This record gives sequence, structure tokens and C-alpha cells, in this order.
Amino acid sequence: AVNRVVLLFGDVPQQFVLQSAPDGIKWTDRAVVDGANGFVSTEFDPPVLTQWVRVLCRTSCSIRELTIHGEDPNGATTTPAATTGSVTATESTTGSTSGSMDRVNLAELKPVLSSSQRSAAEHVSRLRDGLLSTQWASAAGDVEPWAWVDLLGVYGVVEVAIHWAVDVGDYELQISRNAVEWTSVMHASGLAGQMVRNSFPSTADAQWMRVVCRSFDSTCAIKELYVYDVAGPEIPATTAPASTAAPASTAAPASTAAPAENLALSKPVLASSSVLPNEYAARAVDGLGSTQWRSAAGDQWIWVDLLSRYTLSHVVVLWGDQLPSSFNVEISTNPAVSWDTVVQQPAAAGAQQVNLGSTTQWLRIYCAGGCSIQELQVYGTPATGRLLQAQDVTTAPILL
Repeated sequence: AVNRVVLLFGDVPQQFVLQSAPDGIKWTDRAVVDGANGFVSTEFDPPVLTQWVRVLCRTSCSIRELTIHGEDPNGATTTPAATTGSVTATESTTGSTSGSMDRVNLAELKPVLSSSQRSAAEHVSRLRDGLLSTQWASAAGDVEPWAWVDLLGVYGVVEVAIHWAVDVGDYELQISRNAVEWTSVMHASGLAGQMVRNSFPSTADAQWMRVVCRSFDSTCAIKELYVYDVAGPEIPATTAPASTAAPASTAAPASTAAPAENLALSKPVLASSSVLPNEYAARAVDGLGSTQWRSAAGDQWIWVDLLSRYTLSHVVVLWGDQLPSSFNVEISTNPAVSWDTVVQQPAAAGAQQVNLGSTTQWLRIYCAGGCSIQELQVYGTPATGRLLQAQDVTTAPILL
């Protein structure tokens, strides 16, 4: 129940509209306010019962601080941050992380989201890909960067381990049951190039785990994130993650010559926008027909990094409940610079197959008028050429 919203504008104050929504989709205007220097406070009497609050600027604007005040109508209170628990560090190793820990990493290949990224090759998916040769790094201008992982179920978490890169500082571990309301579990400090284990003082039931980086000089960089529950079974180093198998509910491609492996499954993805906390980009490559990525309105896109070069035979797009008027299938050698359109055609409800003959590491679906995708499947065969690494990718803004 929101009773007050306070804004501190940046360079030039502008007139703005305060809006609320129960679902992040259907917005209601609550107040039209003239901007001013200093803090601008807007009171609501009676309070507005909402989950989402949006600031709509009439022209371009910059905001230094946004604070929202109110009461939980259910009488819930915020759990204070726990400062107990143990933190230990281990020496850095290189290569794959599959044999470095003796328990199942609940975070590996799971959906992830971050506040920013420094370059296209340092996407947040890198921090749970099982490789110490890759990393997620936040953008330099991100004052308080964060990254979260969706464990796809509620677990009794007892330990989180972080393998830090060279950019380190103080950090906070938070848990959530809905990716909206977060509870702090503990604070600790990162160690450059080392694995830091955080043992919780008691079991923390959570589906989402978030790392919030604080007191960092430039960027926050994590090579790998590990999350462990109470009953973490021992596994051999050669055991493949269960999520790499093709989903049983997905029909095989019509052509018998087409490869059976979906190259996009659980691969790093990035989208131009998302609407709801549980409909983010990674939902389009999780192998589940019951989830989806949903974009905002207007022309939108989603791309997938196949982590190697492939000669693609075809792409299958399983559309969700928001169908675009048309869409492009595009490829790129550097997603931060340019994209080449391979196919452009109208969208059709259900599963839509597009035949290709292109070689690429990066593939993008560009939707005209917004869209939702339940599953993006990519099929092809390996091609020659080395994997694009972080040093190969420009840090220029990703083109919309």
C-alpha cells in the first residue's frame, strides 16, 4: 500500500506521471507531477495498493534516486540482514569447474539475470556455465550491480560459493521466493581470483539467489557461482547436467537429416526488454513449454549465444500468447556492432519453423510490435572457427 513516492532528479527536472500496475502490464495514472530541483515528494491518500510503480517522463529525463514508501497490507516485515555464518576462501584453479566441487551445483545452467554487463561476451549467463575461462562483468557505470539465478524450485540452501575474477569488493547474498521481495542472508568480501565459500548460519529456503556487489571500484566480475542445498549428492566429474538433454515435450524436427540437439538449450541469451520478473529472456531457452519470455510493446529482440560457430539448418520458434505481426531471423559475428537479416516473414501462431543455411555463433529473433516466445530451438552442425571471447567483442552499446 504505497502512500508516498519521492524522486531526486538528475540534470534537468521534467514533468512526469506516476503510474501503478498489479502485473507490470496494465498501468493506471496516479498523479501528474512537475519536476523541481531537490527532492519531489508525492503523497497518496488513500494509499495505492500495487506491486509495480512506474515513472513516465514526458521527455527524456535522469533520476538520481527513487524511493517508495508504504506498508505491507499483509503485515509482513522485512527480515534484517544476517551477519553471522562462515566465509572461507580457496586457491584459484583454471578450466572446467565440474570436478572442483563434490556436490550438485543448483545454479549451473539455470536462468539468470543481471543489472548490467560490461560487454556482450561477459553476459550474466557466463557465471553459471561451468567454465572458469569465462566470466560475468558488470558495466562500469553500474553503481550497485547485482546478478541472480532462478533455481527453478524451492531449495533449502546451506552454502553459496563464488569464484571471483580480478574485480572484487564487498558483497551481499540475498534470497527470494518470487524475485521481487528479497531477504538479506549475509555480507562478506570477495578475494581476487579465489573461491569464497559462504556457509549460512541456518538453512535458507529460496528459489532465487542474488549477489549484490557493494564497494566495488569499477566493475563486479564473477567467474562462477555455486549454490548448494542440504542434500547435495556427490557426483562424478564426468556427469553431464540433466538440463542439457532435449526436452521430452518438444517434437523432433520433421527432416530425419536434421540434428537432434537443440543448440540453443540453456545457452546465454539477452533480450531488449522483459515485462514480468518470471518472464525473462532465459525462459525462451529453458526447454519448458510451460514458461515464456515476454517483451514490452514496440519492436523487440532476443538473441542467443551458441558458444561456438554452427552451420544452421533451421530454427523453430514456439510463440507464446503475444504474436508479432512479423519477425526477422538475424545472425551476427559481433552482437554489439551489427546484425544481418537472413529471413523476414509473417508470424504464425504455434510452432513456426524457418529453414536456414547460414553459419554463425549468434542468432537473433527480431519481433515487429513485441512478442512472447515459449521456446526458441536452433539446429545445425559444428563449423570451423574459434569461439568468440571477451577480448574480441567491442564494448559499444548493443544495437536495438
